[in-house]
Amino acid sequence: MIVIPVLVHGKKINAIIDTASEVKLISDKVYQGLQDPPVVIEEFTLRGAGKEMEMKGCLLDLARLELDGLSFQEMYVAPIEGDMLIGLDLMAKHKASVDMKENTFHIQDRTVPFNTKLEASVDAVSAIRIRIARRVTVPARSVLRLQCVAEQPLEEKSYSIQPEIKAVLACRVCFDGNQGPTMSFINPSDKKVTLFRNQRVGVAYEVDEIVPEGSPEMGTTFRIHQLSTSEATEVPGHLQDLYRRSCTELDEKQHAELKQLEFDIGNFRVIEHAIDTGDARPIKQHFRRTPSCFVAEEEKHLEKMLRADVIKPSMSEWASSPVLVRKRDGSVRWCIDYRALNNVTKKDVFPLPLVEECIDTLSREHVVFKTGRHMGLLAD
Repeated sequence: MIVIPVLVHGKKINAIIDTASEVKLISDKVYQGLQDPPVVIEEFTLRGAGKEMEMKGCLLDLARLELDGLSFQEMYVAPIEGDMLIGLDLMAKHKASVDMKENTFHIQDRTVPFNTKLEASVDAVSAIRIRIARRVTVPARSVLRLQCVAEQPLEEKSYSIQPEIKAVLACRVCFDGNQGPTMSFINPSDKKVTLFRNQRVGVAYEVDEIVPEGSPEMGTTFRIHQLSTSEATEVPGHLQDLYRRSCTELDEKQHAELKQLEFDIGNFRVIEHAIDTGDARPIKQHFRRTPSCFVAEEEKHLEKMLRADVIKPSMSEWASSPVLVRKRDGSVRWCIDYRALNNVTKKDVFPLPLVEECIDTLSREHVVFKTGRHMGLLAD
């Protein structure tokens, strides 16, 4: 990148020689910083070399560019990264050339030395890699807040971290350079995830300012206080007649509650189910840690099942840990991890039809009903 010093209306900036640009461009930041900025004549849409690369720009009236004592006019303003781009129009009109051997820029009868590195006034995006300081393990279905380290010394500036990790989830965070980077890692899976020392987890970029929460600069903030569940609680068509007959002596509030009776399905106690485990030792699994976002819903769901007599307290030597799963409609599904029990259970073998043949029988049907259960099992 070739950089030469120029003056724009008396302000010293660094200009990049760019033959891919057809016109001379100064950045909107430089234009706004001029003490006596020239008047805008006309606005344009500037197109870049790539597809759908467009940006709004404008043409300046009586714009003054000085290069080693030479004066030039006609200049455009655009939201570019550098201070200025010297385009092909100036170089072609004044027969300018670049001598890479001598690091000089020739225009008319002047020879201007240039640098091939960015000066401090040219905005360059610096990326700093963020890594794990020590080996840690993120437990299943949990969140871990961890102090990380930067590959390079951080200045007393504000930074934003862009996560670059696939093993777990991580959010973008902002921090001050004098405090060091801190990231939160979310493991939504059922297995623990190990993060190793010096593992790269993100890249930090400098930001101009961190706007405090609630500041007017943040604009309008929208919060959802209640989610409509009208679709989830709507009574299916084939149950509408039963629902109407059941509501004959109920008020409006009781009508709405009747739609949401999740466990009002009755109990069948005629047959008791037995699981043959042979002479296996009782399996008693530890209760898993419940994510903080599920604690209130877990207790509410547990009380609901106790009141409906779907479950009951037990002091059995056998115990399997529950797992809460979020369903598509936002509600919680209470599942039980019976995999350890399944490993010691003696299987009953019964002849079953081929699943492929059962599916083939539905090939010409137009409507197929799929029924589900309130409880789910995690099995092999």
